Amino acid sequence: MKYLNIIILLISALASVACMQTPEVEFGVDTKDFVIGPEGGRLNLKLKSSDRWYATTEAPWITVSPANGRGSVDCVINVDSTFKYDNREAVVFITNQDDSSKDTQLTVTQSGFPFQINLDEAEEEISDFAPKDEREFDV
Repeated sequence: MKYLNIIILLISALASVACMQTPEVEFGVDTKDFVIGPEGGRLNLKLKSSDRWYATTEAPWITVSPANGRGSVDCVINVDSTFKYDNREAVVFITNQDDSSKDTQLTVTQSGFPFQINLDEAEEEISDFAPKDEREFDV
C-alpha cells in the first residue's frame, strides 16, 4: 500500500510538470547591425524565440549557422573575405514561421581593403624585340 501511494504521488507530480506551460519568449535578436573588416570572419548573434524560424540572405559571401530551428539559439554569421576597395553591404532575413509579423532583418557591412594596386590602363603592350631598357612598364 505504501508503494502504491508513492507511485500515485510520482505520477501526479509528473502530470503536473507535463501540463506546465513554457513561458513565451519575445522573438528578436540582440544586434541588428554588424560591421566587419575585409578579412571576414565570424559574427555571433543571439536569437530569442519560442517559435520556428529560418535565416536567409541573398549575399553569396554570407552564411548563417544554424540556418533554421525552433526556440532561442546562438547563431554564427560567417563572412567571406573581400578583395574590393569599397564597402559592401547585405541583409540577413530572420523569418518567424509561426508569425510573419515578427520577422526581422540584420545588416552586415564589410569594409574594403584600404590600399590596392590598380593599373591606369587595362592593357599594356611590350614589344618582343625592344631594347632591354624599353621592356618594362610602371605600375
